Amino acid sequence: MILQIYLKFEESSGYPAQVQALYERAITDFPIASDLWLDYTRYLDKTSKLSKVVREVYSRATKNCPWVGELWVRYLLCLERSRASEEELASVFEKSSQCTFSTIDEVG
Repeated sequence: MILQIYLKFEESSGYPAQVQALYERAITDFPIASDLWLDYTRYLDKTSKLSKVVREVYSRATKNCPWVGELWVRYLLCLERSRASEEELASVFEKSSQCTFSTIDEVG
């Protein structure tokens, strides 16, 4: 996808706000493109200092692509890093356990 090539180019430019805006536009156009969500969350994990923003993006990612086990795992890790409450962790874990993953590899 040409959009992903452009996103990677912009990521190398060093302007996180611009990159985040481009990802937001991309997921608006392609809300169930799991590869975009994975790339976006990976980018935010590396660059964003705002845990609330990252958590919100993971929440949207798992709502749009609930079958992607890697998003759930990374969401839970994000919550742990940001010192989320036990209640929030338990709630997200419960939601993840109700999803069907896309491959057997994602279960383990």
